[in-house]
Amino acid sequence: MLHRAYVSAGFGAFYWVKFWENIPSMISPVFYDKCGPIYLAKLSGKLRLSLPLPKVKRREHIVAVGDEVLAQITPNFALIEEILPRKNSFCRASHERRQVLAANVDQILLILSFSTPPLNHRFADRILCEATLSFIPVIIAINKKDLFAYLNTRDKEMARALAFLYQSLGYSVLEESFHEKVSLELEKALLGRRTLFLGQSGVGKSTLLNLLAKEEIQKVDQQQIKFKGRHTTVNAILYSLGQETEIIDVPGLREFGLQHRSKEEIRHGFVEFHGLSCRFENCLHMEEPGCAVREAVNQKLISPLRYDSYVDILLSHEESFKPRKGDYRRGLRR
Repeated sequence: MLHRAYVSAGFGAFYWVKFWENIPSMISPVFYDKCGPIYLAKLSGKLRLSLPLPKVKRREHIVAVGDEVLAQITPNFALIEEILPRKNSFCRASHERRQVLAANVDQILLILSFSTPPLNHRFADRILCEATLSFIPVIIAINKKDLFAYLNTRDKEMARALAFLYQSLGYSVLEESFHEKVSLELEKALLGRRTLFLGQSGVGKSTLLNLLAKEEIQKVDQQQIKFKGRHTTVNAILYSLGQETEIIDVPGLREFGLQHRSKEEIRHGFVEFHGLSCRFENCLHMEEPGCAVREAVNQKLISPLRYDSYVDILLSHEESFKPRKGDYRRGLRR
């Protein structure tokens, strides 16, 4: 008999799964979270053979955190027999491969920082581009508001300009200080949803998760107190915080590649380009004549910073990227 479950973490050849209903007691849970038991699982041999993956490296997971699966109960662990279709997935290009960071998410919380690390608009724009193409809404939280007063005048002006820019594009932008507390507005935005936390190392994702859970479920490096954040998360993990609130926390990202997307897709990933009519239907907004996007940039109708991010993405698009042979996207809905 197959039981429905979802994946909360992946570690090499093994996964943590949580079942939607009570299962036979022949298998013992790995541990309990706030919403029940978590069990150890692995892919069945039949499933591995059925997927077109002849030369996949072992470090690449077939199953993503957030995936819904059907699993059979055995005395030692659960055997995943089927991966159910996804409503969405959020990906990046990493190590010349397409990496699925999470699946079946309701929204993304993009966490930035006023200081250490400084606010990086190009990193943010890459994530916003992929989120737009994946039809996943984004909330932007800028952490370390308590350090804003210590910034120089130029950095203050840049931070304010970027916050206003993202708000003008329709994103909810919250200024936070996780070192002190979480705003009520952010708590309400996360309640009852599955949220993917994204950000560079040191922006405060683990601190926020601990505050929301009201316990230290993610260890925070002591240097975080000195506002010198370090990478502390090691694997993507889904945490259940009760009342149907779930957080998927992934390692702090040092870079975010988009080589898995075509140039034609990337041009649709910038929301301010929508509705502008260029002379050529396939215009990439680079050097083509009659480009409405470049004209809008010249007239300050589109932010030069955002356009620079777009150009940077296209210029980096030629970097080495090798789609995985027999990419399992053919068998799964993205």
